[in-house]
Amino acid sequence: MITPEQIEIEVNRMLAVSFSEVETIYRNRYPRDFDRPSFLIETVKFDIDAANRKTVRCVDYLTITCFVEIDEHENAPDGALIAIQSDVMQLFRQGFVHVGDRALKVKASAGGADFDRSYVDLQLEFHDDRTDEQDTAPLMEEFDIETEVI
Repeated sequence: MITPEQIEIEVNRMLAVSFSEVETIYRNRYPRDFDRPSFLIETVKFDIDAANRKTVRCVDYLTITCFVEIDEHENAPDGALIAIQSDVMQLFRQGFVHVGDRALKVKASAGGADFDRSYVDLQLEFHDDRTDEQDTAPLMEEFDIETEVI
């Protein structure tokens, strides 16, 4: 079973490896006086619905907020927000993210920008075993068959 936390940890690892110049990556919250440049990874929602009798379809929605250096008016330099947003989206260009022994399908899209930050939205989809339905019926140990030729 894959959890939203495991997915966040892997996305965090991917950002840390690809953006070694960024020293801080926050998860789900950040302090008032936070570091720049940095990233914030937030789980927006996690959906589970039935795929069939034995499996569920899970979709994890994440937002990566990209914080860049700002000027005295708290604005980012021209082009910096689009550049970092594009670079982050390129991390997911292969179409999947490895979490444990699984490869989760991922879709990345530009989530817009403010004056000092830009956003990348991720949608990770995978199927997992159901955990709610345990078969407790005893297994058949032996059976007899009689055949008759007509």
